[in-house]
Amino acid sequence: MRLELEEVRRGAEERGAAVDLPCFHKATSIVLNLGLLDLALPPSGVFAWLEELQLIDIQLNGQSGLGDLLSSQRCPSLWFLRVSDVRGLDSFNIHSDSLMCMELLDLHRLPQLTVMAPALKKLQLFTSKDPRNPELAVANISAPQLTSLEWMDVYYPSSIQFDRIAHLDSLGIHFYILDVEDEEAFEHNRYWLKFLRRYKHIRSLDLMISYPPVICTGPYLTENCQAFQILHF
Repeated sequence: MRLELEEVRRGAEERGAAVDLPCFHKATSIVLNLGLLDLALPPSGVFAWLEELQLIDIQLNGQSGLGDLLSSQRCPSLWFLRVSDVRGLDSFNIHSDSLMCMELLDLHRLPQLTVMAPALKKLQLFTSKDPRNPELAVANISAPQLTSLEWMDVYYPSSIQFDRIAHLDSLGIHFYILDVEDEEAFEHNRYWLKFLRRYKHIRSLDLMISYPPVICTGPYLTENCQAFQILHF
């Protein structure tokens, strides 16, 4: 199958056309890397046996049908999903009863995300690198069985909501130390600290800290490190 998709990619590149994703009824695994060529999603059809799907380096040009494609009605057996370095995805709304692991990496300008996945165990997301310029504006995550969350993005409870996560034991988050006068970065960090207070049973905590070189000396480091005192619980 990978050979067939590679041939389709080369043919579309030569013609300057979008790559059509066929509906492989018997496929169990699809890995599609297009080098940022346009991908045309199938408007109908069922991937009845598809368990693993990876979409890498693709351009969707505002198509909103990706969530529909990945729904339980069209991918009833899908348990692993990786969407990486995708452009043109104006919204992503996925409702899946079978999905257990989802990785959303380097999504560019994704303003809205909705995940309804009752069986989801692991969610990894990486989009924005700066709380002053967030790319993900609104997110609603309903995954009651989630045990591992890696959310390398901004977090504001008014717009980013996690619903009923009772079994979380592994968490990865992004802290920003940009400037002692940067109130947005401090607000973002304080929201994560409040989130941590609700999950004192977390056994694994992974912190990614972004900071400018100047913060390694002088009063900046002392001032900002006070925010991490609450992590000693």
